[in-house]
Amino acid sequence: MSNPNPGTHPTPNISISWSQKEQKSGAFFDNSGPRTTMTRTLGYFLWRLFWDVLRLSFSILRYPLALLCVVWISGWALSAFATLMLDKIVRPVCDVPVLSTFCGDLAAHRFDSRQTGSASTGVVPKPDFPALVSLQSVSLSELMAGSADGSQLSLDIKMAQMATSDLISLVKVSDLTTRGSIADALEAFVDEARATARDLQKLNARVSGAVDHILAANEYAFRTIEFETAKSTNAGLLQTIWSWSWPLTDAESGVQRVVATTFQDVMSLFATQTGQVVLQCESTLTNLDRLEQRLHVLHDILSRERSSVTGEQSQVLSELWTMLGGNRRRLWNIDQRLDLLRNVGEYRLRALAHVGRTLQLVQSMGEDMEELRIRVATPTLVEDQIPIEIQLRAIRAAVDRISESRMVARERTAKVADGLPSIDHRI
Repeated sequence: MSNPNPGTHPTPNISISWSQKEQKSGAFFDNSGPRTTMTRTLGYFLWRLFWDVLRLSFSILRYPLALLCVVWISGWALSAFATLMLDKIVRPVCDVPVLSTFCGDLAAHRFDSRQTGSASTGVVPKPDFPALVSLQSVSLSELMAGSADGSQLSLDIKMAQMATSDLISLVKVSDLTTRGSIADALEAFVDEARATARDLQKLNARVSGAVDHILAANEYAFRTIEFETAKSTNAGLLQTIWSWSWPLTDAESGVQRVVATTFQDVMSLFATQTGQVVLQCESTLTNLDRLEQRLHVLHDILSRERSSVTGEQSQVLSELWTMLGGNRRRLWNIDQRLDLLRNVGEYRLRALAHVGRTLQLVQSMGEDMEELRIRVATPTLVEDQIPIEIQLRAIRAAVDRISESRMVARERTAKVADGLPSIDHRI
């Protein structure tokens, strides 16, 4: 086909064919195609590199990891074997009296396990500070109240001793037939009263010291548990994993272990202090019993002397000369002796009342402390673990209550000392 215009080119046909070539080869000139391919290639290369490094790392670490697994399993096995050896072989040997002295801590641990629980039953005693401090609060409050009353009774016995000392001089210069026996009985009473008053003061001091020791132990327990709780809260992740995974460590957490140890320490100190108070109560009871016996001996002597003087008085009154107004001096002498015997008898009755009240108080304190000592020696078995916050609140509340009771007891003792009456009003 000829071109009607020879001077012109077929531009439309050329542009159409060029558009077709552009459509066929458009992917080569597209800017996004090469970038996507390179990104995919680079990602695949990095993934292969990471996988190769990880596989090589595990291939290198398999021997150390295997060694750690062997050590870990061996630790568990050794721990179980050691526990089995202690329970089945060593501790039964410690039951032998001759060999028990060589067991040391094992014997003590065996004794504690018998006191606090049995391995066969699976019952493990847990620290119970709320029960312990409740027992402390009630018992120590009653003990301090009794101690304040004991201070008053100690002063009463001391004043009875002083009044009896003044009475001895009157008896010695009297005309009583058994004035020597009465004076000796009064002197023995004075000596026993002096020792008893001293023992009552020791008992009050022992009670006050026991309260101070128990308060200090409770404060120590509170501070120790609070510090351990704060420290465990700030513990790192590595330390937590180590304490959980290492087989030779105790499965119990550090806080619970500290709570259990502190509970045992406080309970042991409480039992020791109450035991010392019980011993002092028994010593005071012994002196009070002797003092009461002295008063009974004095009563027998006074009864015989009063019977003799009364008989003499009846004989003098029956005489004719007395009926006529004579024997005035003899009657006056007899009346003086009867008055002296009456005064000695009144002093004896008042002293006996003081001794009886003191004896009852100390005996009640001794019985309460003995019961308390038995209750402390028999710990309570708690099924569930008591939260640390409840334990801390219980200790803090007990410290406040015991401190308040101690302050009240000291105020009562101070009032007794400030309101000390004279001897004539008391005896």
